Amino acid sequence: MTELNKSLERAISIINQIAVENAVGVRELSRITGCSLTQTEKIVKTLEEHKYVDKDESGKIVLGRELYYLGKLVESRVDAIQIMLQEIQDLVKDIDETVYICQRRNKHTVFIEGIQSSHAIQYVPVMGTPYDLPYGATGKAFMAFMKEEEVLDMLNFYQIEPDKILAQLPDIRKNGYSTSIQERFEGLAGIAFPLVGKDGSASFVLDIAIPTYRYSDEKGEYIIQRTKKTVDKLLTIAN
Repeated sequence: MTELNKSLERAISIINQIAVENAVGVRELSRITGCSLTQTEKIVKTLEEHKYVDKDESGKIVLGRELYYLGKLVESRVDAIQIMLQEIQDLVKDIDETVYICQRRNKHTVFIEGIQSSHAIQYVPVMGTPYDLPYGATGKAFMAFMKEEEVLDMLNFYQIEPDKILAQLPDIRKNGYSTSIQERFEGLAGIAFPLVGKDGSASFVLDIAIPTYRYSDEKGEYIIQRTKKTVDKLLTIAN
């Protein structure tokens, strides 16, 4: 484990202990967490500078207001995802294909939630696991709403020739969705719909994964038109 990772673990341990104790002295924190007093004092000082912790009237360490703000942000994000899942549940009932909510994390796509179809055979990714971003419908949906220099940097990172992908992005922005046939996995088709926030980036992507034996142009068109209604509704709620 690197020294940076050790420091992060110590800081997390200290924050967790403050949350448990509500208010606690530095020496007590050192004893409970097993960090040396010097290490504890340094970590607490850094956390205090960034307003993650504070001191009460008695000088004991308490959680800071920055954690409160972050908690509220997470709470609002969770509420948003729950609302999205309610709408997606109705969508899945109509199209009977699995729909996932995806987020971008740097150069990766992460599946965070999903509603599965009734079919025995379906694509089931590992939730929370980072997947290489610039592949398949989901990756293209994210890249369509990234800055071109970010896209080029990512494609260079994965050693992908940029011309073919860059040529597809204007149509994805125009149409509001991207498609792929066996680009990421053999036997799998994908249709992905970016949920574009006020900052112009895709905050989330709805990914619909369909085994190719169930896919047809007619079915794809039905899914696109039906999902657009859900996307419009979600964007109306968000904005």
